[in-house]
Amino acid sequence: MWTFAWVVVFVVLFASPFHGQTFDVTESLPNAIANGHVIVGFRSTGASSGDSILMNISKTLAAPSGRLIITILSGLRLTNVSQTGQSMVLARVRGRATAPGSFSPANVIVLTGLEASTYVLSAYCAEFHKDNPAPTSTFTVGLADVKLGCILLTAARNNLALGATQAAVWRYTDNVSSQDVNRKFSINDSDWSAAQSVASSCVPQNEQLGTPMKSITPQATGPVSSAGNLTGELRKFDVGFGMLYVSPNNVRYEGAVDKKYKPDFNVSCAEMSVWKMVNDKANKITLCYDCPVGVQIKFKNGKQEWWPIETGRRSQDDARSILSAISKACGVNQ
Repeated sequence: MWTFAWVVVFVVLFASPFHGQTFDVTESLPNAIANGHVIVGFRSTGASSGDSILMNISKTLAAPSGRLIITILSGLRLTNVSQTGQSMVLARVRGRATAPGSFSPANVIVLTGLEASTYVLSAYCAEFHKDNPAPTSTFTVGLADVKLGCILLTAARNNLALGATQAAVWRYTDNVSSQDVNRKFSINDSDWSAAQSVASSCVPQNEQLGTPMKSITPQATGPVSSAGNLTGELRKFDVGFGMLYVSPNNVRYEGAVDKKYKPDFNVSCAEMSVWKMVNDKANKITLCYDCPVGVQIKFKNGKQEWWPIETGRRSQDDARSILSAISKACGVNQ
């Protein structure tokens, strides 16, 4: 039996180092908005491509007390809800604005206090047949498009010119021709060929180009919505061994049991390659003797995770609800 003295020593040794300590918290922009941790506002510079979006952002009182690090995934859509020109797709953070027309380079957004900051974002127009956004345009954060993210990352990796990158985006969103693009701005044969190559490399051959704009308006975290009605809310599912959380462009798992066997993870849609229902017994994933099906997620790094769905508590329809929520969160048509 421990004596009172040993209890006091234990508390002092193990609790004192953490007293008053704060930690950095990293969130994607859609998650930070949905969780009520930030307030954001966007305005257009009037350009169609490149450093074309300015974002004002500040922490709320509900945000973590330490530094809040906000990431932006390539392919995240900004919907022009004011109908004053095109909607946009974000490529990356360029830096923190320091004066009109200048910024301090950065690839993430770092917030400390409650004061607002302005960041310059690289973005591209995503609705060819509309005008460039106006400086008065109002935007909301939409879903991330994995294929647009692929196009923007591949274009950057291949050092495509600004016009060629914009043409690659329009090639995917509106299935434009070189003649179409030349009505907006001049593009030479070499840049057009590069744009076509990048767009084709990110879109399966059997998938039609010309993708309609999908959008949501993130809301504060609320109760679980009904299946097929994800509107920016955080949805949570009681799966084998823990909880699965699905929110715009993000899937997070927190295990309730052995974390070595089933470690927690927090991933964006771009990091996942497949999510599907599997026959639990045929795939030998059963730790439950009455689980006919399971939900499986495969990652682009080759790893995979799965969870059995118990008969009596859940059905195949419940497994489909999980997969449907992930698809909607990732902007994937089913």
